[in-house]
Amino acid sequence: MAERAAPSAQVNRYTQVALADNTHRSYKADLAHFRAHGGTIPTTAIKLAEYLASFADTLAVATLQHRLIAIHRAHLEAGHTSPAMDSLVKRTMQGIRRTKGTAQRRVKALVKEDIIELVLTAESIFAIGQLLAHASVQVETGELAQDTVEALGWLLAELGDAAAACVELAAPCRHATVDFTGARHG
Repeated sequence: MAERAAPSAQVNRYTQVALADNTHRSYKADLAHFRAHGGTIPTTAIKLAEYLASFADTLAVATLQHRLIAIHRAHLEAGHTSPAMDSLVKRTMQGIRRTKGTAQRRVKALVKEDIIELVLTAESIFAIGQLLAHASVQVETGELAQDTVEALGWLLAELGDAAAACVELAAPCRHATVDFTGARHG
């Protein structure tokens, strides 16, 4: 295999920020767990499949998948072929997902009308800001003109509409994240 030239400092800067710091930390923790349980980089497909199977009863499927990605990336970054792409590892994860995983809940996609409502809500919030900016000067000087009072009335109406739209949009988000605990496993 031909030796690759070292990338420029600019490329290195971009590759360093390609993943969030938390992602780097979690991948590092995933690799530490793998190594603490006898894993090495490079490893074989059999050893990787055995590692995954040994934790299938104690770790969440998502945690195993995350660890598999970390191990895969570590192999690639070290210039090794990743055993994560081997059919044995793929079938092992498929079996773990089928046995231990939960079915993915399908959610309704945003349609054109939902997107239009989001844009209109954003425009309403902008209008509210404009009204507040206009009214704040008159409140400060003690001069509340009739048009300002009317504008504040419209502001309250817009706030009510915007709040209702937010509540309506938040409901699907709550349902989509109801099974997320945020807990770290292992």
